[in-house]
Amino acid sequence: MQLSASQLSASQLNASRLGPAQPTAAIVSALRALVLAAGLLLCAAASAQNAATAQQINGTVSVQRPDGAARLLAAGAVVRAGDVVSTQADSFARLRFADGAELALRPNTVLRVDAYTFRQAEPAADSFALTLLRGGLRTITGLVSRRGNADAFRLNTATATIGVRGTDFTARLCQGNDCAEEAARGSTPVRRAIAPVIVARVAQVQGRVVAITQDGRARVLAVGAPIYPSELIDSAGGGQAVLVFLDQSRVTVQENTRMVVERYRFEPGRPGTGEVLLNLLRGSLRALTGAISRERADAFQLRTSVATIGVRGTGFDVVCTGLCAPDAGLPDRPPADADKLQPSTGFFASPWLGQIVVLSAGGDLVPEPGQAVFVAGPGQAPVRVALPEFMQTNPATRPDRIEFDFDRLFNATLPGEPGPGLYLTVNDGEVISSGEGFKQSLQKGETFFVSVDGKRFGTLGAPPAFLLRDPFLSAPGFQAVSCAVR
Repeated sequence: MQLSASQLSASQLNASRLGPAQPTAAIVSALRALVLAAGLLLCAAASAQNAATAQQINGTVSVQRPDGAARLLAAGAVVRAGDVVSTQADSFARLRFADGAELALRPNTVLRVDAYTFRQAEPAADSFALTLLRGGLRTITGLVSRRGNADAFRLNTATATIGVRGTDFTARLCQGNDCAEEAARGSTPVRRAIAPVIVARVAQVQGRVVAITQDGRARVLAVGAPIYPSELIDSAGGGQAVLVFLDQSRVTVQENTRMVVERYRFEPGRPGTGEVLLNLLRGSLRALTGAISRERADAFQLRTSVATIGVRGTGFDVVCTGLCAPDAGLPDRPPADADKLQPSTGFFASPWLGQIVVLSAGGDLVPEPGQAVFVAGPGQAPVRVALPEFMQTNPATRPDRIEFDFDRLFNATLPGEPGPGLYLTVNDGEVISSGEGFKQSLQKGETFFVSVDGKRFGTLGAPPAFLLRDPFLSAPGFQAVSCAVR
């Protein structure tokens, strides 16, 4: 709050100008008003130095002031520029800054607020600098990173500086074997792997294929383009794309096809906890399953409106048109000459490697080699048919026959989990990581590593397990802030 002399009432200002002969009460009243105004101005100045408010504190969290004074941090307490916040073992903190930035600190973390300036009417004066000395954090940036000075927000570590523009990212400093031990023992009590931000990338594409988000935004896919969870993949006539997933499952999306990655969970090193569910709305696919289904056969499913395919570590083709597609209007029973049908009359599935099982409301069937399973429409039983000619002569690329460099496709310049150092994962937006000898732009879903000595650095194919499974680095999700000083 700010209060200037112009906000004082006219009578108070006039009283302050009265000579010695004027009533003493008026002078006293004016002086009191001026003292009050000065106090409010001082309070406002002090408040302007408050960087953040502690929204949630669990366990033992302390703050050390620049003058060396230290105290425990409680919910509602203020953190100022120059403060060092430390979380102990089994403790964590969530902070909200005056510009709306949100911050989660995991256990055994030390963070220094180097500078913080935020004035609503002066974007060019914004300054927000943090130094991560130990541990890990997740930040959802606020107004400082979205307006005025493009370099206003930065996070420093011993080997890298992180600059952002309106984003959400996770940073973790690994020392010794702490991160490797967490990954080995599983720091999160979950039964399944965590859904990664990027689930697949485009290895090949021809014609027009787009990815459509849940809010209706569409982007044209090119080689290397990421595929995110719940996106609709839509190919036009003549369009085709081969998608490679993190567990090295591969799917060829053929022309005039719509498919959604309904669910995908995978953690490197723990494929048995993974899960794949693809939803084919219409059209044709060729699929080759990867590490997830090799570890657990029931973990990979492809669903349509009339039938679901379960796999046994396999490659298969599926066609879904006619009554299989929701907007079709064709006969609801399989004709006698189903083996001669054109691909516009229902659901067909056939394996070319391994074994599949087709389940529908009318039962389940396992096709023999050289056979297909046909389902005419909703509620119909599956039937075995000879492999239709249109499946025998399918011109689309079989995904087991494509060549690609997995590490290059996923922008991986370092193999595996390279050990102690800084790990940086972008959950949304863009991050620029820079240091001696490197300056790397990172997009949503990408992870960057810098070693402790700063000599090894590069992108990883996927976030390491200890980041994916860290319960303390989930999105902060704060409530509205109240202004309090302690």
